[in-house]
Amino acid sequence: MKSKSTLIAKPVVQDAPTVRILKRTPCASVSGKSSLVYEVGLDEKTKDVQLRVVSNSGSGCFSQQWVKVDAIRAHLDEAPKGETVTSYVLAPLFRGVSQNTAGFVWAVLVHAGFVAPSKEKRRAYDRVDPTPFMQEVKALAEGKKPADAKSKKAKAPVEAHTESPSASTKKKKAKS
Repeated sequence: MKSKSTLIAKPVVQDAPTVRILKRTPCASVSGKSSLVYEVGLDEKTKDVQLRVVSNSGSGCFSQQWVKVDAIRAHLDEAPKGETVTSYVLAPLFRGVSQNTAGFVWAVLVHAGFVAPSKEKRRAYDRVDPTPFMQEVKALAEGKKPADAKSKKAKAPVEAHTESPSASTKKKKAKS
């Protein structure tokens, strides 16, 4: 009688993308009750622009995972043109992590100029052309100072280090 051999699946080890941090800057949360710090990075292999929240002065937990700007833009574009949007459009990007993450990333998008508070609807936002943000990122990636160096936002120090996102996917609770 022949014995049956069982195949044991071995985990596939993939190279973790290396993200070069281009910018680290503070912004207010959407509620204005806490201050966040976020990073803008560039995946050196794929050249994808990514961002993540790294700290919160309040008590809310969140994920520090990198999220691709192209994925954010795709979710924003799913909403009908001319209609206001809220952070709920980002919810599919953050399944399985703290519910605060989408709201905190939304605050980053407000600060970065992807969305602006609606003048017509309370707690709703209008999409804004992200070209100035993308131009700033391009300049930072090329080692240049952003064109809008007059504002304090643009003068935030550029950090030229790389980091593996696999080590940054832990939820973090900042001390208040």
